[in-house]
Amino acid sequence: MEQIRTIRIVLAPFILLGSLLLGGWIDGKVTLHSLHDLSTQSLTALGGIIAASIVPAGFVIGGLTNALLWLCHQVTWHKWDRFELSLTEDAWKKIWDRCGFKPSRDSKNTRVWGATIWIRSQVNERVHEISDRRYQAAAAHLNACVAVVTSWGVGWWALEYCAMWKWVTLTGGLAALFVLLAFVARWEASELLEILAHQDEGKAGLTQSGRSSAV
Repeated sequence: MEQIRTIRIVLAPFILLGSLLLGGWIDGKVTLHSLHDLSTQSLTALGGIIAASIVPAGFVIGGLTNALLWLCHQVTWHKWDRFELSLTEDAWKKIWDRCGFKPSRDSKNTRVWGATIWIRSQVNERVHEISDRRYQAAAAHLNACVAVVTSWGVGWWALEYCAMWKWVTLTGGLAALFVLLAFVARWEASELLEILAHQDEGKAGLTQSGRSSAV
């Protein structure tokens, strides 16, 4: 699963770079002729800068994504919902019963951490990997969307692209697709946990007692 998280961090900067190159090509500032005119030394230096910036840029984009999600939850979404998962009240009751306690303060954070304790201690490891893979996919898609939107700001403010509307129209459809895929993956992960929460202890090898069973 660490590889999935690494991909999530690294993918967004490449999407940001690709969007900027597309915007530069549409604006006429980036052409095959201009790239061909760059010296080997310049290309090497440029490649080194890009390579050194990938991980820091990935963390920055991930931080922006988390900040936007937090803001959306505070302003518009149901008070118990967080992007990580959305379960019914009955499912939460069963999860607290499985954990053997219920926190004195029921909040978004306590629910997420309660679900984490339940998953890590009782859910079959392979099923946990499936759920985590869906969540990581959702986070990667949201990071990609934020990368596209960030490229618009960089292209307009720093690089002074002129053909903004054509570029934003082309990449905006891609950003919308990323958001759709993110919410589909998040819904799939939540549905899986909802099923597990309502399942009897030890059934179908999905709980800790069946951890050695194949899934």
